[in-house]
Amino acid sequence: MVTLDEVSISKAEAGVAKLRNLSLSYELMLTPMHFGMHDARVRQTALLAQAARLIDAGLIKVIVKNIFRLDEIAQAHQTVESGHSIGKTVIKIV
Repeated sequence: MVTLDEVSISKAEAGVAKLRNLSLSYELMLTPMHFGMHDARVRQTALLAQAARLIDAGLIKVIVKNIFRLDEIAQAHQTVESGHSIGKTVIKIV
């Protein structure tokens, strides 16, 4: 499971992905909750629970690239929006 913010690919790149039998899909995690899609929320919850178990078992590693304080939120946005940040960007609230 990979989380991407916003990805731009050309029509040619999409064609190459299709030839390689690759797929790219987008999902807004809040969609099931926002639209009252109970079954989708149940599946999403199960998927996230499974991911948590795999992380706890060390089978999936979450890469945290940047940690910003809340007062550095503008810098955090600039970092993510630059498109050069690989890994998670975390905002430390406490």
